[in-house]
Amino acid sequence: MASCVVPRSNVLDALMAESLACLQAVRYAKELGFRRVIIDGDSLIVIKKINEGMHDRSIIAPVIHYIRMKARDFDVISFVFGQRDANNVAHVLARDHRTQNDPCFWIEEVPGNAAYAANMDRLKLDSV
Repeated sequence: MASCVVPRSNVLDALMAESLACLQAVRYAKELGFRRVIIDGDSLIVIKKINEGMHDRSIIAPVIHYIRMKARDFDVISFVFGQRDANNVAHVLARDHRTQNDPCFWIEEVPGNAAYAANMDRLKLDSV
């Protein structure tokens, strides 16, 4: 339904990058007025931390806490783990826009490379 790329500087940890991406997805869904949302992420650690509801002392704990707080704004929200190879769209968007300084937002469309990746992902899921 929607996607975005929001450049972040000085994020050296992949786990922090994944948790910030999840937070951005929640914010964007809220901004668009969605009430029922599925957030699909390929970081099992981040998805587990959000779903378990336990407090921990990891570097991403404050981001996870904020995601849980923002999740209360939705009628229904699910955080699900999806294999990276079934979500190439996110990685194509990140790769193709990594040198941009400004955020990019798309609603019901994506750039050509990402559209191709979406079709490939769909074919993979259909063959399972």
